[in-house]
Amino acid sequence: MEAAAVGRSVVAGWSVADELRDLLESKGMLRDQRVRRAVDQLLYAPEVRSVQGWARRAGTNRRTLTRYMDRHGLPAPVRWVQAYRLIRAAALMQRTRCTVARAASALGYPDPFTLSNQMQRVLGVRPTFAREMPDWRMIAELWLEREREAGRLRDPEPRRSEHACPVCRRPFEGAAEA
Repeated sequence: MEAAAVGRSVVAGWSVADELRDLLESKGMLRDQRVRRAVDQLLYAPEVRSVQGWARRAGTNRRTLTRYMDRHGLPAPVRWVQAYRLIRAAALMQRTRCTVARAASALGYPDPFTLSNQMQRVLGVRPTFAREMPDWRMIAELWLEREREAGRLRDPEPRRSEHACPVCRRPFEGAAEA
C-alpha cells in the first residue's frame, strides 16, 4: 500500500482529534467557546498545514487568531499547527509501526529528515523515540510541558476593566470601592 494511502486511511479512522481535544479540555485550555471552535477547526481538518489555512477555516484571519490565542494564554497558532502534525505523525508511527519516511509522506512532509528535525525542535524527541513511547498522548503532554516551560502556555489574561491599568491589568487604587 502506498504511504499516502496508508496515511489517509489510517489517519482518517483515528480518534486522535477527539482524544487530543479531551486532553486539552481536561487541562482547562478550551474553556472559551470561541477558542474551542477554533481548535476544533484545526483538529478536525487534517489537511490544514498552515496558520492561514486554519484561520480561513475558523472564519477569521491569521492576526486575529494569533491575538485571540495569546489573550487566552495559549501558544501561537503556528505552534499548534506544527505540534498537531507532529502528534499525528507520532500516533501514526505508534499505531501502524510504519517508518519515519512513510509517516512523513503520509502527513505531507517533504522528507523524513524534515519531520525528524521539526519533531526534535518542537517536541524535544526524535521520531524513533516517539514511536517507542507507550502512547502518543505522552507526546502531546511533552508538547504542552515544553510550551509551558518556554512561557508560551500560561493563565489567560483577566478581562479588561475600565478600573484597571491597561498595561498590567492591576486595579487602580480605590477601584474596588467604586
